[in-house]
Amino acid sequence: TIGTGFAASSSDLDIKSQFPYYGRTIPSSTNGDATAVVAYLQKYNITKLNVLFVTDAFGSAYQNALQDIAGAAGIETISHSFSFSSDGSNTNGDLEDINNINDNRERKRRRGSEIMLDDIGNPIEEEEESGDDEISSALRALTETQFRYFLAIVAEEHYDFVMDAASTAGLVGKDYVWIFTSGIDLRTFQRNATYTPGSVLANATKGVGILHVEPAKTTRRISPPSLVDRFKEPRLEAISNPPSSYDKFNDVWFKSVINSTVVEYLNSKQPSVTTSLNISSYSTHPNHHSYFIFDAVISLGLSMCMTEENFFTGQDVFKELTDEIKFEGATLNVDYDDVTGSRDINGAVYTLWNVLPSEDRNEDGMALFEDVAYDLVPTEHYKEGQWVEVENQAFVFFDGSTNRPPFLPPAEMNLNKIGDTYRAVGYGLLGVVCFMAIVFLVWTFCFRKTRVVRASKSYFLCIVTTGCVIMISTIIPIGMEEPVSQNWLDFSCNLRVWLFFMGLVLSLSALLTKTWAVTKVLNNPDKNTITVKKKDFFVSWLILFVPNFIMLLTWTLANPFKWERVFRAAVDVFDREIESFGQCKTDHAQVFWALILLIDISFLLYAVWQSYKVRNIQTEFEESRYIAISIASMLQALIMGIPIVIVVTGTPDALYFVLSAIIFVMCCAILLLIFVPKIIASRNDGIEQAKRERTEFLRKKAEAAKPESYDENHSAEDEDNEPVVTRSRDGAAMLVTNPQDPESESKFTATYTGGVMNGNATTLNVPEDSLNTTASANRSLCTADVERGEFVDEFTETNVEEGEVDGLRVVTNPAKVERETKELKQKLAEAKLENSRLRNENNTIENQLKKSVTK
Repeated sequence: TIGTGFAASSSDLDIKSQFPYYGRTIPSSTNGDATAVVAYLQKYNITKLNVLFVTDAFGSAYQNALQDIAGAAGIETISHSFSFSSDGSNTNGDLEDINNINDNRERKRRRGSEIMLDDIGNPIEEEEESGDDEISSALRALTETQFRYFLAIVAEEHYDFVMDAASTAGLVGKDYVWIFTSGIDLRTFQRNATYTPGSVLANATKGVGILHVEPAKTTRRISPPSLVDRFKEPRLEAISNPPSSYDKFNDVWFKSVINSTVVEYLNSKQPSVTTSLNISSYSTHPNHHSYFIFDAVISLGLSMCMTEENFFTGQDVFKELTDEIKFEGATLNVDYDDVTGSRDINGAVYTLWNVLPSEDRNEDGMALFEDVAYDLVPTEHYKEGQWVEVENQAFVFFDGSTNRPPFLPPAEMNLNKIGDTYRAVGYGLLGVVCFMAIVFLVWTFCFRKTRVVRASKSYFLCIVTTGCVIMISTIIPIGMEEPVSQNWLDFSCNLRVWLFFMGLVLSLSALLTKTWAVTKVLNNPDKNTITVKKKDFFVSWLILFVPNFIMLLTWTLANPFKWERVFRAAVDVFDREIESFGQCKTDHAQVFWALILLIDISFLLYAVWQSYKVRNIQTEFEESRYIAISIASMLQALIMGIPIVIVVTGTPDALYFVLSAIIFVMCCAILLLIFVPKIIASRNDGIEQAKRERTEFLRKKAEAAKPESYDENHSAEDEDNEPVVTRSRDGAAMLVTNPQDPESESKFTATYTGGVMNGNATTLNVPEDSLNTTASANRSLCTADVERGEFVDEFTETNVEEGEVDGLRVVTNPAKVERETKELKQKLAEAKLENSRLRNENNTIENQLKKSVTK
């Protein structure tokens, strides 16, 4: 006996020892359905799949074939089954069991659409049907896999039970995708899938897919079957030009279905065991199986006609069917496998149908259906090993979008982002430095005419402050991370190095300019004033700027930094990386950091060396000492901070804090050590000025009252009428007078410390022309204690007319002290020699006198 099937796809039918002469017009589940499913999964890179199947010949064979093919493709499938009966029990097919099944299905169609209340008004919790136990157990087991894609190998009568149990198990929603196989007939499903709005099944059916073998590629949306009265002239669009055999079959079908005579004839030929078709139930469109039945009948007839014998057997017909039969039928290219007798998959078409709520409305805009009805929309076709999407008919998922959900739950990724607390600390440090910079700039502007600011140069103070603000601004790009766009993150990676090193160059060049100026005093001991010109700063800035700029520009253009996420060796149960951290990366980053840090640390080391050389030179306001401390602090912060940065790399919180702290310390080392001593000196200078003014006022008042007492406390003018400097008897003050200008004695005073010769006041002659300019106030009035080897040089100006101050005065110059000490020692030695010579001469004279007297 030979048989030709049109619907059964079980791979068991390919076993020729059991079914030697069985052929079919559809591919087997092994060669067809499973292959199409795996190709679909591969297209969208889905590597995890839950499979729910019914334990009948169709479901078991389908599942086995799918597991083999998917495993070979590297796709993991987890399968669980339930028994054949749709209510979980093994029915005998009698009417009572069937009625029970239908009753259960009807209750599920309405469940969830309304709340049932008991006699006292409390909600009634629906008990789970005992027949759902196997399905529910299978789904609970599949829940543990955490896979989001489900393939249901079931029949149409199982659909309601499966989706109801899936809703209960929480496996329905925007995160899940359900695809049913060809066990569900499209027309039957569409006719039965009418649910009460708001019910569980109405909600669960949104975005469901049905994978079905089709006679041909079609783009037509299938509307609910109750719309037969709306089709006065039912037609399907032609799929090819000229029309194919598929189009011709549809044309004949449509002409027949509107002819009552033809319908009556067809009904009279139906087997008595089936329900007779009539015009009210006869579909306006061919049933899905109609095409394959037609080709099966034609194939069998052609095979019989092609046998050479008048009498033939089933073996003869099957041989002709598999070897010779190739034709274009209602399902287009019909070809049978030579061994199995199943249809070659290359001649078949698989379509993924999307189940969507029907939007059909009448002329008044009212919905045509009381219950929720569904349209079937073809979204993709599989033919000849490739899935092709239908234009403008993308698959719509549960949430109403075309965004495909991931096949696994989102990984609980630890991105190791910078915490809000750390970011607040970083921005707080940024705010502190910016606040200090603003305060110091305002102070510089307000006190720009004072001796302290003029001596230190206001532009020097502004440059130092600006460099610190630029440097501390690095904290902003350091803290940038997702959800900032990739372009901005890449930009921030390069911006941070520019801000830090350009700010460092600006501040360091100003400090180096001052340090270099102090070193000049070592080579010129007679130099008493440290003058820093703008061109000196520009030269030092240029020396630091050029190598840094070339290095940064070359690296930015040739190999810029890019923001990347670096994953750590931590995975979840699905072997997905679950921990990462953001980092600015570039090729050969170690080389870049080594070179640019070597450049700047070298300059810092040089600055420290210069500061060490001039450590004994004491300048006004002790500025050189504070600059040296500032440079040393910056160097220490870098040297200690770099190893810490290397250790905490990979921990964004710690790295952000360490970098922010290093920059903050460097900025504070500059601002506080440069400005705070000057602010204190300016304040003290103001206090001393007030004291001097009061002392001068009291002195003049005393002179006016007792002019004759003046000579008691001061030495007389010398006989040559030269200007003299006279120390008071108490040794606390010096008075400069000019005999030609009696009023000049009140113009200059100075504190004096030093040795006292013979306990008398010390008087130093001062050239007259030195009193004619304000600069004469800067002239050193000094004494030296030769025996102690100390040198003191202090002179405080009072009542100096406003004008530009050339620079900081040198208070202590060791080179000058050493030179003058040598000179004094040499003079002392000469004096001792002279004294010894005179003593010898005196002794000689005395001896001669004694001899003369004796004689």
